[in-house]
Amino acid sequence: MKKNMPFVLIMAGGSGTRLWPLSRIKRPKQLIPLYSKHSLIEETIIRAQKITPLDNIIIGTNKDLMGKIMASLDYLKDENFLIEPVARNTAPIIAYFLARLRENKVGEDVPVLVLSADHFISPLDAWVKMVEDSLSHLENRIWCFGVHPSRPETGFGYIERGQNLGFPSGWEIQGFKEKPDAQTAGKYLADDKFLWNSGMFLARLGAFWEEFRKHQAEMAGLAEKIAGDKKKLKKYFPQMPNIAVDYAIMEKTKHAGVLTGDFAWDDVGSYESIPRIMPPDENGNYNPTGIKYYSLKSSGNIIISDKKKMAIALEGVENSLVVYNKGILAISSRKDVDGIKKIRELFDEKYR
Repeated sequence: MKKNMPFVLIMAGGSGTRLWPLSRIKRPKQLIPLYSKHSLIEETIIRAQKITPLDNIIIGTNKDLMGKIMASLDYLKDENFLIEPVARNTAPIIAYFLARLRENKVGEDVPVLVLSADHFISPLDAWVKMVEDSLSHLENRIWCFGVHPSRPETGFGYIERGQNLGFPSGWEIQGFKEKPDAQTAGKYLADDKFLWNSGMFLARLGAFWEEFRKHQAEMAGLAEKIAGDKKKLKKYFPQMPNIAVDYAIMEKTKHAGVLTGDFAWDDVGSYESIPRIMPPDENGNYNPTGIKYYSLKSSGNIIISDKKKMAIALEGVENSLVVYNKGILAISSRKDVDGIKKIRELFDEKYR
């Protein structure tokens, strides 16, 4: 642990039911190499290592997933993890992370960066530059990462940007906007004041902790009890409210700001993220795993398989999802692709 370098929390607790059957209970989405040769969690670790050493990178997750991540990435140590005994959304794990750093005598002025394990960011250098340029402007603000929309997205929250704060990437926040309807999302797309709220945060340790102490005093107190004695984790962590940091802190604080940069971002939460982060092949289909397939009058399809010796034939198939993974073949219309998590529930648990 290098106490003068930034600390990074990677939140890795999601299950990825919309990516079934690729994502399973025993192999959740964080362990899937969806858009590169690296899994989503390793892509995030690589990203974080551009900012700080591996010893300063902490992964917040449950005990079972910790074991799976360590088995797939043997360079990680126990010290790289914070364990949630129960799922409690994003605010509690961030409070625990901050309390642990303070318990370990990390300085109040040390930067802390909060990331999610299921994001796509490109180009990485542009994201790194935005973070590095912002480190000398942290002051007492909690900085959100805002992204210029590329489509009228109804599934993301938005940030309304205010005045510039004296450096290229830093802006005031006029307000946070809930997930909009299609018409409102179209208006946001046409107005450069509106940004996607990516769910990444940057602040000084002391500034972030002060906002927890002010707005979530009970949660901060519980986090301090756990940080001082990990034997109390199972007793006190479940007592924390199940609340996102957006509602617990960001919509209450008077010290929020938004950072912007010249990079593409997406939340890799469903198969529909694939066409947004990679180009189609010569047949007009999306083939992230490089499976051998034959296509006749078929385009707009997402094709995924873990069987490299398997070939798929498509004839007259448009805008569909075809996924084969560990004995299950799932086929869906792309317009109904989020329904994949519903059909998942029809299977016995061992196949989920």
